[in-house]
Parts: sequence; structure tokens; C-alpha cells
Amino acid sequence: MEPRIIGPDEGRRVSLFEVAFRYRMESSQTDGALAMLEVVIPPGTLVKPHRHSRENEYTLVLEGTVGVRMGDRETEVGAGSCLVKPRDVPHAMWNASDIAARVAEDRPSRRPRRLLPGTRPYPGAQGRRGGR
Repeated sequence: MEPRIIGPDEGRRVSLFEVAFRYRMESSQTDGALAMLEVVIPPGTLVKPHRHSRENEYTLVLEGTVGVRMGDRETEVGAGSCLVKPRDVPHAMWNASDIAARVAEDRPSRRPRRLLPGTRPYPGAQGRRGGR
């Protein structure tokens, strides 16, 4: 791996429903160590409950207020908060504010993983969070 600076507008972009993902670093650029994503969640949008079977996931809230459910715990967190989502623990996130929420996610990776436009990462994928 070579030293590299990644500019603020670089990275492959993928939209799944209303949620925008930008791969700031892909696992192929880190010798398979991790993938780093910037995720923008519009107001009122839910990333439905799901779990990861192979890796833990780490999230840093950059802007806005994010609602989160991890296992049986539900709370809201603001900018500067970090979330640790262990492997096999169901989790969901939603934007609990009136402005777009922006988070950074690090995902350890043993091999390159891709989200292809138009595919769902899990049944039900994203949508609007009703009643909240």
C-alpha cells in the first residue's frame, strides 16, 4: 500500500433508495483491511434493522442527530458520537433531525465488498421511518 491523500470529493458513490453512500476508501485500496464510507441519511429516513455476520461496524456521527437501535437498546446521538455495532447484533439507524445526517462508517474487510446500484443489502432495505 502506498501513502495517499483522498480529496473531499473523491470516492465511488452509490445510492440505495434515499441513502447516499460514498466509498472514501475501498477494501481494495487498504489491502483488504477495511472499507470507509461516508453516508448521508435524509431527514426521517430509516436504515432498517439488519446484522453483519462477518464483521463489526464502527460509525462516527459527523452531522445531525441519528437514532440508533442496537440489540434491545434505542437512543439518539449527535455529532461526535461513536457507535460500535458488534457482529451478529441487529442494528438500525435513522435520521432523527430536520437536516441531513452524515456519518462515517468503518468496516473491517477480508475481501472487497461492493454495493451495486439497484441492489438491496438485505430484505426491506431502507425507507421512511413511520411514526417517529
